Amino acid sequence: MLKGLMAMMTMMMTAVVAMAADSSDWSLLKRIAPSQEVVVVKTGMKRITGQFAHVSETCLEVSTSTGTIKLQRDEVMRVTTLGSRGRKMTRGAIIGAAVGLAAGLGMTLATGGADGLGLFVTGGNTALGAAIGLGVGAAIPAGTTVYRRAPLANEAAMKSGI
Repeated sequence: MLKGLMAMMTMMMTAVVAMAADSSDWSLLKRIAPSQEVVVVKTGMKRITGQFAHVSETCLEVSTSTGTIKLQRDEVMRVTTLGSRGRKMTRGAIIGAAVGLAAGLGMTLATGGADGLGLFVTGGNTALGAAIGLGVGAAIPAGTTVYRRAPLANEAAMKSGI
């Protein structure tokens, strides 16, 4: 049972890592819908939260409660769209339950038993998978990073101590 649990957790974490993509391409910002809630992190780590307004090759515009802020491309460190944590938790629970169900059915069929114990194992794995998926869904940040500036050569050298 412990091996099955570890395999299930490994599969779920592999899926999370596989969803991560290169986000250093400025043109990815064109995919954000107007009025989408975003968080922009500027150089100096100042955060701006507002609604996405416009992007060009040289700047990004975000509408806030105090007006529209125009940021030059070299000022922007990261842009993240805000999403629903509840939706990620639900998706995680569904995926976890499916993996748990498959693992439980596999164990039941492998042992040749469709008796009460086999159904108990299948049900237990399904519930355990749903709980793990819910936890993974809660742990994943609700926002999606659309753009993250690649470190400049001098920033990389400073971090490595050169």
